[in-house]
Amino acid sequence: VSYLPQNSPEIVITAQPDSRAVGQGSDVTFTHGSSGGTSYQWYYNNTEIPGATGPTLVLSNVQKTDAGRYAVEVRNPFGSVRSAEALLRVADDTPVVFVDPNLVAAIREQLNKPVGDITESDMVALSSLNAGNRGIRDLTGIETAFNLTDLIVQNTPLTSVVPLVGLPNLRLLEISSAGVTDLQPLTALTRLEILCLRDTPLANLAVLSAFPKLQVLQLGG
Repeated sequence: VSYLPQNSPEIVITAQPDSRAVGQGSDVTFTHGSSGGTSYQWYYNNTEIPGATGPTLVLSNVQKTDAGRYAVEVRNPFGSVRSAEALLRVADDTPVVFVDPNLVAAIREQLNKPVGDITESDMVALSSLNAGNRGIRDLTGIETAFNLTDLIVQNTPLTSVVPLVGLPNLRLLEISSAGVTDLQPLTALTRLEILCLRDTPLANLAVLSAFPKLQVLQLGG
């Protein structure tokens, strides 16, 4: 049996590295917050990155091959603690496949791109989208907008929110659709702070407990 010295510093990770999506050729910096550590080691897909031993990790000119999971291990002479993994997605000029032309129209307006393919790189440039009052029935394709933080889709005939599972950075979500009754697919969106569900009957209110950062909840008409 071994014991830590009475005054050994405890390692605490106070801020996890953030997931993000960037265009191919971009530079990326991962940061974290911690206390009690004296050294660091960054990991890519659970493998040590040679020379990546600082509190931040800088990646230059990222390519598709750099996409994956990144984490930092904080160490001191008495132990170590590893952060949560941050996901890096690298987008290129691959066209995104959509099903609903009304969703395409809303995205084109937001991007100010009236013609041409909407690409992965276009989608990761979106941080907010107001797609309300457009009769959108299918959100397929929205999941490629990985950096989206605000999404409004009120007064739509939606029946499924499954594509929103791919938007882990959403902070604000407003939906008003009588056809959406199941929010279970959204339980992975742990960063939601504002959730508005006007005219949206819910089959199970228990899923609301899956949003630890939720500050504002609006239900009803």
